[in-house]
Amino acid sequence: MQKNPLLSVERRGDVAIARTTTSTLRDTVEVGEFERELNRLVDEEGASKLVLNLATIKLLSSSVLSVLVRINRKTKAAGGGIKLCHVNRDTLEVLRVMRLTKIFDVCDTEERALQGFAPPA
Repeated sequence: MQKNPLLSVERRGDVAIARTTTSTLRDTVEVGEFERELNRLVDEEGASKLVLNLATIKLLSSSVLSVLVRINRKTKAAGGGIKLCHVNRDTLEVLRVMRLTKIFDVCDTEERALQGFAPPA
């Protein structure tokens, strides 16, 4: 397991599981670092399938949502995508209001998110 400033990353087959390690991503420095870490996973490590565990996050700023939309585009272009899991109630409501649940798969658990990347039986 690799430890990054804002993410803890684990690989399971061809899926990268990124777990947030902070409760907030508010200021531009944190949001920029978050985006750099996700870009590194996608661009340098080839993680086109990404499970993002948001269990530690209390609320996502609009800047973070923009980062997630950009990273989602990249992963989709590479044949994968992002699945969000352990999203708290307030954040889920923001995703619904902004209609981002049409873009992101939101799962209760990491296991369900991982199953979403499994090939159809």
